[in-house]
Amino acid sequence: GKGSPTEALAALRDGGEAGDGSRYPPGLAFEPDVVLFAFMPFNDIRNNSPELEAACQREAVRGTPAREQYVRCLQSGFYFSAWLWDGVDGLWRALREQRTALDLEVFRDPPERYPELWEQAWAETRRLLAEAQQLVESQGARIGVINFAAGMEVTAHAGPVSDPYDYTLPARRLHAICRELGIAFFDLGPGFGAQAIADLL
Repeated sequence: GKGSPTEALAALRDGGEAGDGSRYPPGLAFEPDVVLFAFMPFNDIRNNSPELEAACQREAVRGTPAREQYVRCLQSGFYFSAWLWDGVDGLWRALREQRTALDLEVFRDPPERYPELWEQAWAETRRLLAEAQQLVESQGARIGVINFAAGMEVTAHAGPVSDPYDYTLPARRLHAICRELGIAFFDLGPGFGAQAIADLL
């Protein structure tokens, strides 16, 4: 899958527009045996709520210059750089006594900001996965979800983290949804965390 869960489902079912203006065929036209959806905890749940998307855009406009770089890196797929800029943004906000970034609310249970919208976004995530599962399995293929752990998730798996966020929460919630639907789930966080520990030894 590419982009947000909604975009990934659309690409699978309908195809889409390539960077050069041409169109690519639906993913299912390639008759895959397995379809894997990539999950990025930082934005994939928020992407499923137009209201949260709008709130995030408003925040980005009046956020710190580091936040702007963070958004650009995420959009370009430079996830490690995005993680670094997110840290700079957090420090900048702390120095200016600003509220934490909205995207970090996905790591709280319950979220402090827009809790109803976050629950709706999770419900929409489940709905989209169920729709994707039905579509994929109707073609005789299997579906799986991979959690591409962010830097703080890897750190949380490598050892205790002393801040108010539960960095493994999105992966656990997604795993519960996948288990309920009967979708294979792969979390890269624990493996990356173990490797981070091994690299320190």
